[in-house]
Amino acid sequence: DISCSGLRRHIFKSAQVSNIYCIPEDARVFENVSQAFCIMGIIKGKKTEQFRVYDGVVSFKPLDYRKEIDIVTQGIDKVAPTSYAIPICDEIEWAILLKMHMFPSLKEIPEILNLRGEFDLTFGKKFLGKKSGESVLIRGNHIKSYAIDFNRETPDYVNKNEMRAAGILGSKEQYLNRPRIVGQQISNMGLAKRLKFALIEKGVVANSCNFISVGVRDFDIYYLLGLFNSHLLNWRF
Repeated sequence: DISCSGLRRHIFKSAQVSNIYCIPEDARVFENVSQAFCIMGIIKGKKTEQFRVYDGVVSFKPLDYRKEIDIVTQGIDKVAPTSYAIPICDEIEWAILLKMHMFPSLKEIPEILNLRGEFDLTFGKKFLGKKSGESVLIRGNHIKSYAIDFNRETPDYVNKNEMRAAGILGSKEQYLNRPRIVGQQISNMGLAKRLKFALIEKGVVANSCNFISVGVRDFDIYYLLGLFNSHLLNWRF
């Protein structure tokens, strides 16, 4: 959670963390506790350089867990400099993460824009219809890996002229008739494949989605589509 990033940074910069025990929600280690949580041992006034994480703890007497991982805090600065979240990774996975973060992130590339969909599903209902001559509306549940699937539903269409007259489209109107990559804004944590992106040539994108648009520089949008749907980025996510 990004709201706790300041607290995490403070702990690792001003205290020595000894061990972190991660207890899953189904472990039932303590009576009446059904949420996933962690227990952390710290010593104030010292700086943490390395600590051990016990993941999947199901018992403390005796200590029973799925795996243990030694983590160097210098690596957290590189793989999660903003959130200061701790990925539960083994040595090989940490090496992969560090290599991935040698390259700029998406938001650091000015020619690639990551924006929220332009159609507000709450306030834009009056612009919806079933007339296929209008612009088709892309919702989050329509997005599968590489393709749009309306699940045998009759899609909704948006009257762009009415939206334009109401002044709703704004600067995002320029993206309606150009290729862009759309992705779900919310993804269920229980899914094996959480990242799903599809390429659309035109259409209106709901605000339950994000979209990627490529600017002036010569980026191959199909390469980006493959990258966003890759097992590597899904694992990182």
